[in-house]
This record gives sequence, C-alpha cells and structure tokens, in this order.
Amino acid sequence: MEPKDLTKVKGLIFTGKMIDAKTSEQLGLVNVVIPKENFRETVRRFALELAQKAPIALKVAKTLINKGSEIGLDAAITMEREAFSVILHGRLSGRSFSLH
Repeated sequence: MEPKDLTKVKGLIFTGKMIDAKTSEQLGLVNVVIPKENFRETVRRFALELAQKAPIALKVAKTLINKGSEIGLDAAITMEREAFSVILHGRLSGRSFSLH
C-alpha cells in the first residue's frame, strides 16, 4: 500500500467514514469487487485455482507475506532462504523459519 493510500485509510479509521466497495478496491483494501450475482461462481473458481497449488507453497507464501513486512532485510532474506528449503525439501532445515 502506498503511503498516500495508508494516510487515506487512517483517515477512514479515525473518522469511521463508510466507503463503497469500489473505493475499497482502489485503496487496496480488497482484491476485487464483483457483482453480487457472480459472487458464488467467482469464489468457486478462486477456490479451485487455489486447490491446484501445493499446500506447503501456499502456507509458506502466506507466512512470508505476513511476517516479512515486520522484520529487517537480513531476517527476511534468511526467512526466504528457509522457505525455499521448506518448499523444495518439504521440511524445515533450521530454526529461523516457522510456519506457525
């Protein structure tokens, strides 16, 4: 999220102002806005797409995204290296990476 968008989001949180779905999408608060009548089919296609991916790869990617922004560059590089080990070898090779 760009700093200018973060500033807008903070303003929305502080004021409690409501925004529409399209504005949420523009600010990066949601991935996509879809018509109500297409909701179930869109979710079904997304779920099928995810189901074709390796579960360990999804879990590792989620962990890297969630933790990566909270740590320094060196720690992030170590974490990424460990993630490749998890994905390629199906195991943890050290103590620096946790799937929890």
